[in-house]
Amino acid sequence: MHVWMEMLRSECVAEFFGLATKEWIHVHLNNQSRFANDNAHWDLMFGALIWNIWIQRNQLMFYPFSYGSESVIAVSRRLKDEMCCKRYVPSSIVARPSRSDRELVSWV
Repeated sequence: MHVWMEMLRSECVAEFFGLATKEWIHVHLNNQSRFANDNAHWDLMFGALIWNIWIQRNQLMFYPFSYGSESVIAVSRRLKDEMCCKRYVPSSIVARPSRSDRELVSWV
């Protein structure tokens, strides 16, 4: 819960948690949220947060001795930034597959 408290505007916390789970996920992945402290790429940040919360909980459950020290928010911000960079890469600099790459996948 502390993750969300850090990412949300304080006046919107009750409303943020008031939605049903499916609707809650849909609203935040499809809209720039009015709930967030920082609306820039909120859809990406929200997706990264719920993904990293899921990953962290699984690590705690299945690998309790390999718990990392980096916060969910820090990991999510880095993932969001990486996704933002990928989203805006001009097509002129995207690598084209080489002939050997095409040959490797031609059998699929």
